[in-house]
Amino acid sequence: LMKNTFKMIVLFLVVLFIWSCNEDEGVEVIEEPIIADTSPYHSIKLTLVSNTIPYTYDTQIEMYDEDYGAYTLSVYDSQGAMVWELIWRDLFLGNNKSNIKPVIINDKMVVSVLGVISVHDLITGEFLWEVETGSSQAAFDVSQERLYVVNYEDTLVSGFDLNTGEHTFEWTEDYTDIVGIEVREDKFVLFYESSDGFERNGYLFDQDWTYERRVQVEDPTLQAAIWDQAESSDGSENVNLLIDGRLETAWSENVKGYGEKEWVELRRNLPTLVHELVLYNGDHTSEKAYEENSKIKNATISIGNNKSFNHTFNTFEYNKASVIKFIRPITADFIFIQIEGAEPGTLYKNTSLTEVYTR
Repeated sequence: LMKNTFKMIVLFLVVLFIWSCNEDEGVEVIEEPIIADTSPYHSIKLTLVSNTIPYTYDTQIEMYDEDYGAYTLSVYDSQGAMVWELIWRDLFLGNNKSNIKPVIINDKMVVSVLGVISVHDLITGEFLWEVETGSSQAAFDVSQERLYVVNYEDTLVSGFDLNTGEHTFEWTEDYTDIVGIEVREDKFVLFYESSDGFERNGYLFDQDWTYERRVQVEDPTLQAAIWDQAESSDGSENVNLLIDGRLETAWSENVKGYGEKEWVELRRNLPTLVHELVLYNGDHTSEKAYEENSKIKNATISIGNNKSFNHTFNTFEYNKASVIKFIRPITADFIFIQIEGAEPGTLYKNTSLTEVYTR
């Protein structure tokens, strides 16, 4: 019986082989497809929350472990409500854990994440186009009509049409150690590696890329503006501690409760351009004082003659500043901050601020 069964199995296999060899050529054989990895360089998720006008933005890096993390760009309106948010997920960040500041031009926001420069609609966050530079820290700047990228495909400076992404310009010269570019109306500055502090060293070129001279350029987003006077609603003399440039001193309101509706105002003798408002929220004179005293949770803020806006502080961390970044720079000679709500401390109700300045 076993011998007959074995013969039947062998016969079946032979018939199956002959049938497959004589298969009609007109019959399409469908094989299991091989799925290609069509995911983009970054896994980007866009969340459109509202159709209000962008006023401020924030950038954050969240690490999953030592090497991998996510980069988040959030945009808010003047009421503090989120307009849209972009999240670049599953990034291999390694040692590249510093945020790269977006550049805003007209109705577009340009941002570089690990060398992939993407252009987005400012109002909706919608992805428009991108260019992969092949560098983890791509240097770029924008003009009214063009995106300029340094060291793209062995070209010192490449230009892309800001609306279409078309590669429209190339300029190659023998300049080494170029780490940045700035576009200034009809001038261009290429920054080189020996730059430090608030001033960057560079080569200045005219609109036809003819070399003019070496220059030193101040970075307004790094240079802190000096505010000349401070005043508070409770008349406290220690309000000037907000502008002394030291974290060893702090201002606290001295009214009953958590200081809701109390305010501070900073003034300058001459107006300055405000890109960012930096606040050390709470008492940062020591870690113990920071935990024990209250911090501002919600505030109404006015800068110059711009309309007031609402801001909610979502993170509280000792010795770390909260930074409010504006979509459009604001010309201002005063800053007004009114407390609307507080994050309670563990011991005292005094709501505190340590330092306030602008960049």
